[in-house]
Amino acid sequence: MVSSAAQESCEALKQQDAKANEVEIILKNKLLRTEDEKSKLEQELEHSRRKLDQSEYSREALLHQIEDLRSQLLRAEEERQSLQHQISQVAFHHQRRSDEQEDGRRKHRVADQNKEDLEKQIWELRAKLSHSAVMSEIEELKRCIERKDKEKAQLGLKIEIYIEVCRLAQKGVQNLSQLSNEAVDSNSNKDMYVVA
Repeated sequence: MVSSAAQESCEALKQQDAKANEVEIILKNKLLRTEDEKSKLEQELEHSRRKLDQSEYSREALLHQIEDLRSQLLRAEEERQSLQHQISQVAFHHQRRSDEQEDGRRKHRVADQNKEDLEKQIWELRAKLSHSAVMSEIEELKRCIERKDKEKAQLGLKIEIYIEVCRLAQKGVQNLSQLSNEAVDSNSNKDMYVVA
């Protein structure tokens, strides 16, 4: 939305610049025409002066023509100065608008840079947050593995103890069986002695 408004503002400024350039060109052309007219009047004045010098017959008419030409020349000079002033004003306003446009573009560049910096900071924070979450999961997995390893070790120890108990029990059973057999053999020998 801000970008659209900026584009519209930029377009309006471009149109104003185009119009100012057109006015400036028109004024300059008019100034050139005025200067041409001034030059022609000066030439006519000089020609009249030469004619006055050459002939006294139409001196009064030439004097009147000279005064008229002087008046026209003064008006042409005044018009030239007025046009020059207008051109200066147009150029001043054109330069001011150009400066305003440049200032606006600079502000947009600063705003875009700030936006990019903010987006970069957000991305970095998200990356840090994601890394932190991954590290937390890794730590939790480590604790889980350590707990499983500990349980496994305890289970292995219990199995070893159970195996040892079973081995001892089996050995005890074998010893009892052997003692029982020896007792039976001993009784059988006693019975044989008694019979004899």
